[in-house]
Amino acid sequence: MAEQNERLLAKELREHPGDWTLRLELAESLAGRGEGDEAARLLSQAPFPPESEEEFARATRLGLNRYPEKLTTLLTSFLARNHGSGWGHHCYARLLAQSGDLNGAARHHSASLALDASFDDPELEALLDEQGIPWEAAPVESSDSAGAGEAPVTSPVENTWEGEPAAQEEVSVLEPEPAPEPRSAPEPVPEEIKQESAPVTRPAAASSGPSILALSHLGSEVESRRLVRMTRERISALIVAIVAHLALLLVVGLVVVIHQRASPPQIVALAAPVESDTLQNVSVRKQVRQSPVEPASAQMNVVGANAFSQIALPPVDVTNPTFDSVGVLGGIGTDMSFAVGKGSGTVSFFGARTKSKRVVFVVDFSTSMNMQGRAALTKNELIRSIETLPEGVEYQIICFGGPSWYAGQEVDYTSPRIENGYFANIVRDGNTRHVWYVGWDENNRFKEASSSTGTMFYHYENGRGLLPVGRYLKATPENLSLTIQQIKKTQLVHGTDWRWPIKMAINMKPDTIYFMTDGELSVDKTTSASAVIEDLLSYNKTRARARIHTVCMKELRARKELEAIAKGTGGTFTLVLPNGDWVRGDDLNKYDIEAGNN
Repeated sequence: MAEQNERLLAKELREHPGDWTLRLELAESLAGRGEGDEAARLLSQAPFPPESEEEFARATRLGLNRYPEKLTTLLTSFLARNHGSGWGHHCYARLLAQSGDLNGAARHHSASLALDASFDDPELEALLDEQGIPWEAAPVESSDSAGAGEAPVTSPVENTWEGEPAAQEEVSVLEPEPAPEPRSAPEPVPEEIKQESAPVTRPAAASSGPSILALSHLGSEVESRRLVRMTRERISALIVAIVAHLALLLVVGLVVVIHQRASPPQIVALAAPVESDTLQNVSVRKQVRQSPVEPASAQMNVVGANAFSQIALPPVDVTNPTFDSVGVLGGIGTDMSFAVGKGSGTVSFFGARTKSKRVVFVVDFSTSMNMQGRAALTKNELIRSIETLPEGVEYQIICFGGPSWYAGQEVDYTSPRIENGYFANIVRDGNTRHVWYVGWDENNRFKEASSSTGTMFYHYENGRGLLPVGRYLKATPENLSLTIQQIKKTQLVHGTDWRWPIKMAINMKPDTIYFMTDGELSVDKTTSASAVIEDLLSYNKTRARARIHTVCMKELRARKELEAIAKGTGGTFTLVLPNGDWVRGDDLNKYDIEAGNN
């Protein structure tokens, strides 16, 4: 059935090669049955760029990023016709950064921020800051007059279609494509803008495309940013409505309080002249008020008197009215509160409890976790923490050994293999490949097995400034169930390097991080453990100010460093004992003394 549907889509696509709706639907069908290469190739054969950001993002997720030259061509043409696309400038800034043109990356990053402040990019900004390149959010002037209310931005390159990529094989379900339908000529772009396309040319080693960072995630990023904006707008509208109602209630309450009742009428008794000295005895009967209370007018008795007097009786004392606690003003006072609602709550991991809205679990899945049942104990506790997340809390899990990866991603092999002449591990996220090379940094990569087997250090292919980007998941029953299955399937991987998983977590700007490991912090001869800890604390202070709770699994070799991270961020340090119990604080000190470590 799927192949029959693909043939129909292919037929329609041959007649309308510029229809991205058809192209994306066919590519998704191919990718869904395991033909990812054909799906990517189909996308690379498009004669024109997508019309919208959403279509472009879907294309990158389906593998268009595996054809970097074509991706660059489509993106530049897209920007030439969509000057006001902050997302487009954001993507283009990353492409320029990877090609080495940091000045161009800074300009387009500034343009993306000028169009939409939510397109902040901590990794790219850190890289630009390190090179001393300014990137303030300021619009870049365009040759075209900007529309009213639109920030003028520069189209990055000429809308041209020269230099098609070499990879133009046909998808198996398609016949050779006819020449594309003619389209209207693109709008002219100034010469100084055209010159900016030159740095986009990537070196030959990068032509395979997998190293284009995070473009496969940008579709989700666009949608998440749109949802954030919509949520903020709804919250703002709700706050305005609440304030308006409160103001109305206050006005009504004040009117009721300050309204003065009319003074009760005075009763004057007049007596006629007394004709005799004999006064008639008058008996007074006490009236008892019955319930329910009747109107005052119904209870007034008319008394007739045949004597007149000039003396006025004192006014009747009428009790002031009172307001019930459920009245207009009863709800305003010290007991008045606004509930926090969904989206935050108490999160715990190995006994460390904290109230959080955004939490990231950074968990050691190195091969040493296979000892003494540590991996099974960790998975069970992580699953318990995920199962008990309050509804609406945003969360993510980062696994690490030597490489680092997000829960649900796959590590191609659990021990390093040769990649581009060096030992590395490959993390795969759909059609996107993330390469983690063995060695402290790019200047210390290992080519021989004997050199790589003893090292714990890894570094990311695109450098420390462009680490893989993750996104939060909402704590819904569907997401929690999926995450639990991913935890159960997670494998152990060679190596232990703390630096990158903690920084990846900080880049997500959470309020809480749980970091658990069974290994000590190892460093190369060029630095010290204290310098690494100081760098991590500084990185957190400038980017997230997250509270980091650290957990040591059955080992106290890393106590000094883990306690320094927890203390420096306001978190706690916990030791998990061999029997699965945990201790911290004074109990930990007592345990340490009894174990003979002090």
